[in-house]
Formats: sequence, structure tokens, C-alpha cells
Amino acid sequence: MSARLLSLPDRVGLLSRAQAQPLLITVGVIGALTTLMLSGRRESWLDLVGAALLLVGASSAILLTAGLVARDLIDGGAQIWLQKPVSPLAFYLARFGEAVLAWSSVLVLASLAARLATGALGWQAEVDLLVALPRIWLSSFVVASIAFGLSPWLVRGASLATLLVWLGGMVLEIELAVRTELLGPATNPLLRAVLFPESALDRVADFAAGTGDAILVPLARILAYALTWIALGSYGVARATGHGGLARAQGD
Repeated sequence: MSARLLSLPDRVGLLSRAQAQPLLITVGVIGALTTLMLSGRRESWLDLVGAALLLVGASSAILLTAGLVARDLIDGGAQIWLQKPVSPLAFYLARFGEAVLAWSSVLVLASLAARLATGALGWQAEVDLLVALPRIWLSSFVVASIAFGLSPWLVRGASLATLLVWLGGMVLEIELAVRTELLGPATNPLLRAVLFPESALDRVADFAAGTGDAILVPLARILAYALTWIALGSYGVARATGHGGLARAQGD
């Protein structure tokens, strides 16, 4: 019997089953935290709900994307997926797209549920949760791009590395934005350009809330940062699967 490439429903099914347990654990932990917040002060809930939704999006993005390529190369999954002549890069970019659709669905559902919950309790946030959703989605997309960029290079620790790049870069970017004297007026902007674009995401949030303008420059910075990580992951896929790299990876 000739080998065949698994169909898209089969691939999505395998991906969902493989990540269902950690994703459910994450959602369960977040659900417990939100329950505790609901039992506390109203202000605490409204202050933390955006952070909780960001945690939903970012954690889902990491769970579905981190180590996506390296796991296949080591455990033999790539041999199954790539049985027919198919571009490895196009295939893994498609899997990245599937992961984006999956965690985006989780994020939208969580945002709607949070909005309904706060509305039912008669709590009104300063900024509507759905207005805050573009900023949260963009943050999660950048985190997913980081995870994909690292996925061909790290078999173990990919999730931790993604968290370090995300949170470490975010803290440094905020610090450099406030304290311009740390590295000098010429070096600070250059370093901030390679760090997580937290200030650009804040400007997107201000624009969505109607309190800011000039959205094109921050969006360009966010897109450039995400595409750089996607390009790094794409290079890793090409390097690992080209010129016998697939066979060498499985032999390691």
C-alpha cells in the first residue's frame, strides 16, 4: 500500500488530542483564579480580567506552538506528515496557522464569557473587554511567533524559552522606555527594536479605546517583530529538513 499524507482533519485531530490535556489544565487554573477574583473586590476583578485573558491567549499559543517542529523531527512525526512530496516549510507554516486559529478561538470564547459574566454582575470596566481584544490577540500572536521561531531549534524547554523571551523582553522594553539614560539616547532605541514590542502594543490598545492615534508605526513594529521570529522558524525548518537534515535529526 502506498504511503499517503494525512488529511487536514486527521492532522487537526491529532494536534487537538495531543494538546487537549495541558490546554484543559491551563483553562482550569485560569477558571479557578477568576472564581477567586469574582469572590473578592469588584475592582480587583476588573483590573485583572485583561491580564487573565492575555494569559489564556498566550498560554494557549505556547502550548500549541512551542516545540512544534522539533518534536516531529525527533519522534518521527515528520516522516509521517511528509510521506508525500510536500514542502516542509509550507506544511509547518500551515500547522502554525492551524495553531493560531485554535488559540484565537479559545481567546474569543474566553473574552465573550468574561464579558457576559461581568455584565451579569452589573460590573462595567473602563474599557470594554471586546475593545481590549485586539491588543490581547496581537500580544498572543507575537508570543506564538516567538514559540514558532524557537520550535525547530529546541526539543526541550521550548515553552520556558518562549516565556523568557516574552516576559524578559517585555520588562526590559518597559524599563528602557522609562529610563532612557541606561544605555544612552542612541543605544536605547536600537535595543528596544529587538525586544518584545510592549509599548507598541500599548499604543494599539490606546487607539482601540479611542484615546490614541498614529497606529501605523506601532503596527509595523509589531508585525516586523513577529515576522522576524517566523522567518527564524522558517529557516530552522528548511535547515532541518533539507539536504538530509530530516534523516540526521532522527538519528540524533
